[in-house]
Amino acid sequence: MKALRSWQARDVLAVFAKMDRRPGDSLPVQTFWHALGRGDVVAAGLEWLSNAGYVTLNDRQSAATLTEAGYQVIAGEEASERSGAPRAPHSSAVILTALEVETRAVLRHLPGYDEEIVRDTIFCRAVR
Repeated sequence: MKALRSWQARDVLAVFAKMDRRPGDSLPVQTFWHALGRGDVVAAGLEWLSNAGYVTLNDRQSAATLTEAGYQVIAGEEASERSGAPRAPHSSAVILTALEVETRAVLRHLPGYDEEIVRDTIFCRAVR
């Protein structure tokens, strides 16, 4: 799901993918809370996906429906995984810095990254 610029949105779409949902299928927002464990991640991800047209939210914002565009993002990721092309092993790391100079020093070593600001905190995620 490389096209998404929000890690929260990627996490929410991953729940749709894991549950093998198709366009037009809905999931209660509570399902995302249980799957992801954090309401703020769910809220940010659903807001981003809704604004991008990948999901629609019902009037009470208690359920999200996957759109064709959202499904295409999921299907594109699954297709690349099945293509048989060699992939680097997936590994994750979290690096916390206190000073901007430290952040810049770490980011110099990344070939590319996406930046997102949430409540005055800057999150950078390496682009694969």
